[in-house]
Amino acid sequence: MHASRWFHGLKNRKEAEQLLRTMLPGAYLFRISTSHKGLTLSIVYGEQARLHEQLSHYPGLRTTKGFKHYLIHYQQGSGYFIFGKAKAFKHINDLVRYYNANAITGINTMLVFPAPKAAAEDDDVGWPIPQTGSHSPGRA
Repeated sequence: MHASRWFHGLKNRKEAEQLLRTMLPGAYLFRISTSHKGLTLSIVYGEQARLHEQLSHYPGLRTTKGFKHYLIHYQQGSGYFIFGKAKAFKHINDLVRYYNANAITGINTMLVFPAPKAAAEDDDVGWPIPQTGSHSPGRA
């Protein structure tokens, strides 16, 4: 997973939002949460509305956006899943592929644009991603 372009290693919520703040809805990254020591999906969500091509740097788009952070859990025998969502996947890459084509319920946003990594960003956190379903819900 460390070679995945969407994996950003150890980052807190504020750092993730700083990285995503200028991006369009659908931009995302996976990170190791500093508060829960588990995998977290951080995503930009919002509405996209058609405008005249010349009104935006991104032709035809105007956005109203926010950030959402989801803990990713692992359940032995089921796989990886977004906390609060029923669908589980054998591999994280399968989860990413599914949500590339299907919107996350509640925010109606798909994983579209992996956030670019900084040139010096090191995503080796030095410990494995936990594979237990024992995390308690809370802020990621």
